[in-house]
Amino acid sequence: MDMRRTDSAACAALDLTARLHAELTEALARLAITTARTHSILSRGEAVPTDLTNARILQAEQVEVLRQLLNGVPSVEGDEHAASA
Repeated sequence: MDMRRTDSAACAALDLTARLHAELTEALARLAITTARTHSILSRGEAVPTDLTNARILQAEQVEVLRQLLNGVPSVEGDEHAASA
């Protein structure tokens, strides 16, 4: 097997994993902010605006998709997936 191809594939996998982790970190931060806003509104006994509810649903779905993607990216170091690395 050509080592340059192996190294190139490993580098690409590491790059993809790093980008997915960065996106997941950002998505989790956005979801945390939206969730805090929702809880603040609810603690005052007010109704949560529909756009805020929709944003929270979309953000939660984005987090789930990113986690699923990371679970599907094999780790370069071993048999585990990138999400567990």
